[in-house]
Amino acid sequence: MWSIFLLDVFKQMVGQGILHGLNLFLAIFITSNVDSESTDECSWYFSIFLIDFIPGLFLIILFAVLSDFIFRKCGCPKMVSGNYVYDNDGELGIRKCIYILQVLAWVNVIILSKLLTTLVEYFLIEWLAWFSSFALKILSFNNVCLFLF
Repeated sequence: MWSIFLLDVFKQMVGQGILHGLNLFLAIFITSNVDSESTDECSWYFSIFLIDFIPGLFLIILFAVLSDFIFRKCGCPKMVSGNYVYDNDGELGIRKCIYILQVLAWVNVIILSKLLTTLVEYFLIEWLAWFSSFALKILSFNNVCLFLF
């Protein structure tokens, strides 16, 4: 059923939209608070994105599985991710309130993961400053042209 697929896609889009907004905020915040003239918001966003992509994805999977486990143990099987569909004599229906609660639970998973990756970024700020500067130099259009010719 296309509506179920689209609802799942929408849930992912909400989570990734929030994550993107938090990453933009962090990139701007770090740029204005770290004393480095060789980095900018774009290079910081790139570094933050990589941390979200590698260990952050692992944390998201871990927290999603953990939240489903907790919902099952607490006797809330409707809150397990994807359990917002019901069968009404062969016709599928959607529990809208359960779906909204599941979206909120997913957002909590994303935010918890982001908090932990931000903590990692805080402790690696010096290394990330170097990496961000390096990434900016490598990915700069003028420098790419130099490598190509």
